[in-house]
Amino acid sequence: MLTLRLRADLEFALHLGSKTRFNIEDVKLGSTTIVGISSRFRKQDETEVLKSAFLRNLSSDLQSLFMDITDLVQLLNDAGAGHRPKINCYTFHETLILLGYQIVDLSPLGGPRPKNRLENAVHLGLTAFILTFMRGLDHKIIDAPLLYNAARIAAQESFDDEENQEVLLWLLFIGGASIFTQLDDIWLIVKTKAIMQTLGLHTWRDVSQTLAKFPWVSAVHDNACHWERLNFSKTPTGEIR
Repeated sequence: MLTLRLRADLEFALHLGSKTRFNIEDVKLGSTTIVGISSRFRKQDETEVLKSAFLRNLSSDLQSLFMDITDLVQLLNDAGAGHRPKINCYTFHETLILLGYQIVDLSPLGGPRPKNRLENAVHLGLTAFILTFMRGLDHKIIDAPLLYNAARIAAQESFDDEENQEVLLWLLFIGGASIFTQLDDIWLIVKTKAIMQTLGLHTWRDVSQTLAKFPWVSAVHDNACHWERLNFSKTPTGEIR
């Protein structure tokens, strides 16, 4: 029963942009969450994000949250590929709730946004990532209008550094898998094409290798993102024209 209350509390916070009524310690109490211990499963030579310089430009709290989510993603991707047993659904749900509480605790959507544009983009991307797993009984992602508006603004920013542009590309795609709709295609497609051209990405394989540096669960997000809406013509080798 407590888990249901925590889930409802988190959903209201994400929808309204407010802080949660419960706190992180309430979530941890009696929880089977794997956040904080999953790093022992991490193979450092397989985790591309550990090599990313942009991590050093994030606050320590955001770095820690990013890595916790990255560890969970690796476990999910490994399980999806048959390399590890699947995570128990209750454990996954409790882990998801804890990560959501940490995201809101770090920066509620209705509060002041991080002044650092990179931190803002990463935080919004992590929020959109969590949202892809928070669906109602109708299987639709819960409504988060403040996240939608903030992510739209952040996604249209410009970054000069290549790694920061990769962050922006990930925000576009994780947003496409969660909160952006076909009504956003008028700007989303243009922005995506521009960043892909700048980064020298020409195929889905190129893009997916970049997305793999960030929280991205292939079995969930590959089909949900806006790639098919880009209307690229493809050669037999998969290159875009």
